[in-house]
Parts: sequence; C-alpha cells; structure tokens
Amino acid sequence: MTEALFQSLLNELFQGDDKGMRSRLQPLTAAQRKALFGAFNPLLKVLRRACCYQPDARPVRLACLYQAIRQDPAGFLRDQAATLALPGALNNPHTVQYHSYDMLMGLFSRLQLLHVGLAAKSRVLSAFQPHAADPVRTGHFLLHAGRILLDRPELWVQQSFIRLSDEFPHWMRSPGGDLGAAQLMQEALQRHPDWISVPPAADEQHEVERVFGLLRPLGIEGTPSAMSLTADPAQRQRLLASLPATVDRRRLVALHISARKPRQRWPGERFAELARQLLADAANHLLVFWAPGSATNAAHPGDDEKAAALAATLRALPVSFIRTTRLEELIAGISLCERVICADGGAMHVAAALQKPLVCLFGNSEAARWYPWAVPHRLLQSASQDVSEISVEAVLAAYHQLASEQSDAGNPAGAGVPVG
Repeated sequence: MTEALFQSLLNELFQGDDKGMRSRLQPLTAAQRKALFGAFNPLLKVLRRACCYQPDARPVRLACLYQAIRQDPAGFLRDQAATLALPGALNNPHTVQYHSYDMLMGLFSRLQLLHVGLAAKSRVLSAFQPHAADPVRTGHFLLHAGRILLDRPELWVQQSFIRLSDEFPHWMRSPGGDLGAAQLMQEALQRHPDWISVPPAADEQHEVERVFGLLRPLGIEGTPSAMSLTADPAQRQRLLASLPATVDRRRLVALHISARKPRQRWPGERFAELARQLLADAANHLLVFWAPGSATNAAHPGDDEKAAALAATLRALPVSFIRTTRLEELIAGISLCERVICADGGAMHVAAALQKPLVCLFGNSEAARWYPWAVPHRLLQSASQDVSEISVEAVLAAYHQLASEQSDAGNPAGAGVPVG
C-alpha cells in the first residue's frame, strides 16, 4: 500500500501540478503520512539540493532524474544521487536548454507541498521558509500549501497554522502573496472559526473599521483611509452638456430624494421647501437625483412619481432633474456637485467616496456604524429614528454650517462646476 502511494506521489511531484498534489495528499491518514515521510525525506533533501542555484553545476535532464528515481528510489539514493543530483543540477544557466524555469518552479513548489503534507509537526513549517538560493515558487504557493496543512488530520495542525499566520505580513509583500494570505485566512476562519481570534467589533465602530479589523490576524492594523471613487470623464462631460449653459457660473448642489427604508424617506414637500430655501441664494443650481422606477414596482420600487411631483412644484426655478439608470451615471452626476443632501443609503456612500461634503438624514439605521466615512458631513437623526420628524429648518441649518466650514477651510463657495 505504501509503495503504491509512494509512486503515486512521486508521479505527481514530477508530472503533476499543485492542485493535483493536494488531491493525492488529502485522503491520507496520519499513519500513512508518517510512513511516507520516512520514505520521501532523503529524496526530498537531494532534490532540494539539486534545485538550489549553482551557476557552474553539472546539468541534468529532469526526465532522466525522474526515470532514475522511479525505477529504483533506494538504488538512486545509494548509487546515483551524489553524481546525478549535484547541488544546482536543475538550476543553472546550462539547464535552460533542457527545461524551462517554469518547470523548475513547479517542481520545487510541489517538493515543498509534499513536505507540508507529510512532515512531522517539528518540521512542517520549514517548507514555508524561503532561502536565497531557492527557485521562485509558483504564484499561489502559500494558498496551496496552507490548504494542504489545513487538510491534515493531526491535532497539532491548529498550533502550526497559527504560527504560520504570524508570518503572513511577510508573505503579503511577495508576488501573489497578498491574495494568498488573505484568502487562506478567510478559508481557515470558515473551516475552523475557533482557531483564530478576531477581536469582536465594538458597538460604536464604523462598518469600515469592522471590516478593516478582519485584517488584524494578518498583522495589518491602523486607521482605514478615506474611500476613493473616480467618475468616468466621458460620462461627466455628457451629463454636463445636458445641463443649462448657466450652470458653469453656479454652485451645483445635489439633492437625492430616495431611500430604501420607509422610515428613511423624507417627504417630497420637505424637499420642495428645502429647494426653495437653497435657491434663495442665486449662486445655487440644484441637481435632483432619485431611484428610477415606479413606486408601485414591488420588486424594485422607485421614485419617478415623487420626482415628477417635485419637478412640477419647482418648475421655472434653476433645478435640473437627472434620472440615472446606471450607477456610473449617478457617480458622474454627484461628482459635478459641490455639496450633497441625502438620506442614509448608497448615494450617501457614493458622495463620501467622491469626497463631497454632505448633510445626511438618518431614520432607523445605526448612525455610528453607517455615517459618511472620512468626509465633512452633518448627520441628522431624530430621537424616534423617523426621518419625517427632521425639519426643513434643521437641514438648512446643517447645510449652512457645512458651507461655513468649507469657506473657513479655504474652499469658498461659488467656484462653479468642477470639471476636472
């Protein structure tokens, strides 16, 4: 049984791939792994030595090496290893004529994967340690090797994996390591949620901080940066061309009148009154956005009717109604504006990512968790958490406070439409 397993793994080592190596190792018992490591370990040492870089080593064909080992592993180690598998025999300028460097990378990575799948606790993590003379490993080596470690049935695997995770910051700096380390940690948490301690999120943490905290086991800490979003320039220009020519001399202010939750929906007549108050300043021009579609659509209710009623109320005033059916249109539209007034929701976070100062109206959602991240804002929420209890006067006062802060910070109002 052990001989058949040995030949199967040997064939995978020389002619297989990383995923195939995992498939062959996965069903092995602890006893089989111990026996196979005893059989493979001397051979692994010889092959690692042959894979180390030595510019003047006597080259050997990979196929010849495989045939010699497959026919008689013990005889190869006894009679041929010292001459056929010299240090650098597979990794020097002369071997390029025999096989590609990609083949060498694959062989060396599978050598290390085999070590991870068979070695004892005291030696298993040495396969993860790179050395200067080693070939470059395949791009997702850490992910494949980590999965093979997680597949093992021994009780000590938990302790070894936690020790390995301490080295993830180093792997994050290697090509492909960033994806491998993050994905491996995610899979480990899913398979063994009790293994790795992720500090619970504090009640007052923002959602950005909660998500960022998942990186702590990888050694990544600190304060998350501001969000960043860039509008498509062509979409911006198309939208700008559809607006009245006078807007280039005015300050554009966005009103987004929709919200998914009923208790987050500010009444249309309040938006109408707010618009009139804002337009008392002749420098302002309003852009009104909303969720497209009819309010009667049960699957995806929209605010076409609410927008139409508002347009009828505000006709002849400097207001442009922009029905956006794609996200990139909403992003472009908000990017043209200097300030934004909206309810808590996706449009609010788009505005925050565009670094637009905003006044946000919160109903029955957690303000401490969902407020606009890392952007100047004024957040309004009533004690009842019903947005309809927020007055026009309160919104207008918050808007003027925000505008005053912008002016004090050296960003005066009335600079016209931003076109960059």
